[in-house]
Amino acid sequence: MKRLSTGVWAMLLCVALWTNPSAAQAQPDAGAAADAGASNPKVEAADVGAAADGGANADAGADAAVDPNTIKLRTISALLRSKKYPEAEKLAEEILAVEPANAPALAYLAEIFDNTNRLDQALVRLDKAIALQEAEPQLYIQLSGLYERQKDRDKALKVLDDCVARFDKLSDCYVRRAQFFGSTNQDRATADYKKALEIDPANRTALNNLASVHMAQCRFKEASVLLERYQRLYPTSSSGAFNLGTAYYSLGKIKEGIAIHEELLARRPNHAIALSGLALGHTLAGEPDKALEALAPLLGAPDPSPPVTYAAGLALLFKGDAAGAEAELSKAVAAAPRRTHFVIALAEAQRQLGKLDEAARALTSHKKISPTTEPYVNGSLALVLHSQGKAAEANASFQLATRQFVDYTKPEDLRYLLRLPPKGVEVATALAAAQPTGATKPTPKEGGCQCRQTGDDPVGASWWIAALLIAAAIRRRG
Repeated sequence: MKRLSTGVWAMLLCVALWTNPSAAQAQPDAGAAADAGASNPKVEAADVGAAADGGANADAGADAAVDPNTIKLRTISALLRSKKYPEAEKLAEEILAVEPANAPALAYLAEIFDNTNRLDQALVRLDKAIALQEAEPQLYIQLSGLYERQKDRDKALKVLDDCVARFDKLSDCYVRRAQFFGSTNQDRATADYKKALEIDPANRTALNNLASVHMAQCRFKEASVLLERYQRLYPTSSSGAFNLGTAYYSLGKIKEGIAIHEELLARRPNHAIALSGLALGHTLAGEPDKALEALAPLLGAPDPSPPVTYAAGLALLFKGDAAGAEAELSKAVAAAPRRTHFVIALAEAQRQLGKLDEAARALTSHKKISPTTEPYVNGSLALVLHSQGKAAEANASFQLATRQFVDYTKPEDLRYLLRLPPKGVEVATALAAAQPTGATKPTPKEGGCQCRQTGDDPVGASWWIAALLIAAAIRRRG
């Protein structure tokens, strides 16, 4: 049987030992973390300890046979979930006063110091814990996160390399190292995610994040294959669904993308991102009125979220109302200036209004801020340059963009890749006709899908300590 990550073991064992609805609700949804934009290696400790505490409550008689320090560790887990760090620290110190070599208590104390910005003290405790518990990969992952927060990426990477060397049959360290590389070294991130999937083909973080890397490289077909597998394995995950919907829209599979967002809305009615995604699908399908109708409940709110105002602006742009679109899209860009699709949609509205210099400046500036979004900016800028009468520059920018879009085959594809309205597609078609045929597409190094990667697996002590506590419970009950 393939060994799962410590955190996964802990959750599976919790389910096997105890049925506790409140604990089940407390378990984190990796998709939810991704939707929130989780990317910092400092992630709150997982709530696996809640299930262990629930199990103890469900069978209070078993506590009589449990070591007092084990009960204190469970209590620390609950206190950490409530962010009651002083109380948790006091209990951890009590354990260590009696048992200085208690690795779980040291790891918990390191986590407490980490969360209270005492990184140097956290490192001391964690080094001691690793010396006592060398066979626990989550400790190495926790240590790498500490080094990252100290801005020492060299040491963080060295720890992760050591983790991979020591635990090369486990997926955990490969996944965390891939997250470490992120967008700074997509080749190495890709290699680590693939290795993790060789070890554990159902690893949800590796599946979702490797797909995100493919999308960042504008490889939407490859991404969709991974995401379809992800959705079959984790049908209730929101991050995988959002990413798959984005991939489908980029490939022109509008009906499939709409179906995904309708399913998301069935589970989470009026969810802003899901509703804006549904509206986007209707817009790309040539039904902007239907999109605006879907958005109406949220547009009436005092302060609509950026995805909602973007979706409304794009629908107006597809209706031919460039002025109305500019007003809505300006709100979206002001609230989320790094969102590339927001910026290029606003540039297209300004192009149609004749504000060519303003559009060109915004696109050129955005390329400097976010170089990973080059294909989108180059494609949009080509249209603006064409409208400015700068044919040579427009052709060069268009050719570069279409080479970077791996799935591009014809001008109509830009309707979906760049989310171009009909007037934009007309210009793209004219530009395509002016391009030389037979050009070879280079392998893209970076892209910019604005997709959601699954956040780092929790790196705190709770994951692996919960597993130890539950394993002890199994031994007692056996």
